[in-house]
Amino acid sequence: MRVMQKKAVRMLGLALMLGFAPLAWPSDLPASFSRTWCAYQTERFRFLTDLPHRRAAARIKRLVRFRQLFLELFPNAQGRAGLPLRMLVLRRAKDLGELAGNTAYAGITVPSLRFYQLLIGPDPSPAFSDTGMHEYAHYLMRNQTTWNYPLWYEEGLATYLGAVRLHGSAPTLARLGGKPWADAQWRLATRGEKEMDYEEVVGAANLLDWPLSKQTDFYQKSWLMVHFIRLGHLLDHPDLRGRLADYLAHTRRDFSAAFRLSPTALGELLRSYWRRRSLPNETVPLPEAEAPRVARRCLSSAESRLELAQSIADLNPRLAVAALNSLDGPASAKRLTALSIALTNLDGRRAATAVEQALRLAPNHPGATVQRARLQVRGCALSSAPACMANWAQAAELYRRAWKDSPERYDAAYGLGVAYLHTRGAKEALRYLRLAQERMPSVAQTNYYLGEAYRRLGDERAAEHLHKALSWSLEPAWKARAETALARLRGRY
Repeated sequence: MRVMQKKAVRMLGLALMLGFAPLAWPSDLPASFSRTWCAYQTERFRFLTDLPHRRAAARIKRLVRFRQLFLELFPNAQGRAGLPLRMLVLRRAKDLGELAGNTAYAGITVPSLRFYQLLIGPDPSPAFSDTGMHEYAHYLMRNQTTWNYPLWYEEGLATYLGAVRLHGSAPTLARLGGKPWADAQWRLATRGEKEMDYEEVVGAANLLDWPLSKQTDFYQKSWLMVHFIRLGHLLDHPDLRGRLADYLAHTRRDFSAAFRLSPTALGELLRSYWRRRSLPNETVPLPEAEAPRVARRCLSSAESRLELAQSIADLNPRLAVAALNSLDGPASAKRLTALSIALTNLDGRRAATAVEQALRLAPNHPGATVQRARLQVRGCALSSAPACMANWAQAAELYRRAWKDSPERYDAAYGLGVAYLHTRGAKEALRYLRLAQERMPSVAQTNYYLGEAYRRLGDERAAEHLHKALSWSLEPAWKARAETALARLRGRY
């Protein structure tokens, strides 16, 4: 790591400007903050990277081609919007661990109500699967299709698609079905009693608390299940493709009923399938390639630090705060808002001070207005206590102002819908929650509150969104809320 000169002076200056004593943030920043970062804006996503230009351009072409492959495989996906996509693509393997505070993954999806953000590191060696395409597949599945995929299928399909072979700068064929990892990396159920069984694979809802060896086993088995369902019939196994469609179409899924065999029975078929000398592949013709329109701009040091800090605020807030405090010059409303967001779960009082300063500098700044509203109701989720009801009413005014000034701020529409759900009832909240969910179909919270609004109105669409909230929530508290709402729903219908 490179020691950043004048760091303590900068941090002290910003702290005094905000009216509080500095805390003990990291004393220096990772070297990645001092590199040259360039932003590439395409029609479909923003690509921020420290890769050399030639390598960055090549990866962007592959990602654009990958999206065309996805639309060939899922033609009904065309036309859906979703959150704007931002990719932070890192040149060095250790940078992802330093920035995200987690060394277990090669790619990470960062939850957000403003952007769908991916942090992507170099692929581990030996690897036959592309991390960027794996993570992009998650985005496309969640934002371009309407189904709520079970975890085993979503991860298995993302791994299957991430191992695609696209040869040349403008390939006309995509080859799928190849192994995502080298043979030495495979660990299957036949090799030990401690491995997962297929009942557990099918029932998995969250991998975050699992040891890495168990996660690896889950990914391998999920990939093998997807491979068998898509291609097993080519080797005279049962054709499960139609049964998969039935399975995915139902909100309350019963694996054994849909596939007409239990996960354990499928596991027996997979053992014999895996022992074959070679597994089948599939080839997908691609439409003629058009050169993607890309606008490139390399960022200044201050711009880079702000971008990196915003990218990691949810994953590594202390480092984000340290990066923002290291910037020279007067603080802008944008920078103070970013600081407030990073401070939210570290120090609520300092977060409020920062956003109030941002609003003094720019009273109509939509980001600061939304952040002020979020802080107003922090800790009031689903609470009808008098103090919280007053906070929800004040937050509604702030969200309404941000939405009026910036109609593209769908996070403000979401906040207004949630505030109305607390203060005016489900009917008035529904308009804004539907707008937010249409724009943020993959966000657990939008699905939860939309499902809760439908539930209160007696609308059968509640189940679909509450199940999505349960599947996609990473926090135990949100999972518990979704489970409670579903239990109430089952008692009603």
